Amino acid sequence: GSRSDLQWSFDDFVERDLPAAVAKACERSEAQEAFWLGLEMSGQALYASVISGTTSQLRGGITFGSPVLTPPTALVPGVTTQPRMRRHGRVKFRAGAHFAGPILALTKSKQLESSFRPENFDPIGPARYLYSGIPDEATVLADQFGDWIEHGVMRSLDHTTVWSDRLDEIDLPLLIVAAAHDLQRPPGATRAAFEAIGSTDKTWIEAGVSSGFSLDFGHDDLIAGRASPVEVFPYIRAWLDEHGLSDGKD
Repeated sequence: GSRSDLQWSFDDFVERDLPAAVAKACERSEAQEAFWLGLEMSGQALYASVISGTTSQLRGGITFGSPVLTPPTALVPGVTTQPRMRRHGRVKFRAGAHFAGPILALTKSKQLESSFRPENFDPIGPARYLYSGIPDEATVLADQFGDWIEHGVMRSLDHTTVWSDRLDEIDLPLLIVAAAHDLQRPPGATRAAFEAIGSTDKTWIEAGVSSGFSLDFGHDDLIAGRASPVEVFPYIRAWLDEHGLSDGKD
């Protein structure tokens, strides 16, 4: 069986985890406010947190591959693609990634294309990540993502809060980065979120050849790829300098 108290949903990240992480970062750094940098779901949690007002300590944010509405053609593991196996309230990611992941990484298998583009990673990093960094996922969360994709909406578990209808309420400074070859979260979907967000201080970057990058980046290699430190990180640093480090504030 599955214990309901051991499940979690996207709502928990918005209402509990993100505010707690921001509060702890501010406490440890003795700052009043913090910037949030989030890949995929953690970027989506930033959008929802701002709309729901779950933390007042956010000063701005950077998201990577974080659309609001994901098309059903996207390759989202455990939702639109394998793994499908479920047991005890969990989608079973860990065992398969632990045993097969390093082999796929070391051989630069095309099976990893939806996460890491073979031309943009050195095998050892993804091999270690897949070996020890992939947990099983709560079925409640996976089903919530499935609900969003099926119905073209981003909403709370009880459907009372529809974040995707309220993007114009987001007013924080944002840098929104997408990967041109992101098969999990296609850049067109992320661009649609960028267009709908109400902030007057928002910046768009699509990491791809057409924008002057050396290659079309993929989902995870957008920030963990061989070319990321040289081609992507400078944009992050420049944006943070512009919004946080160069104005004399903490």
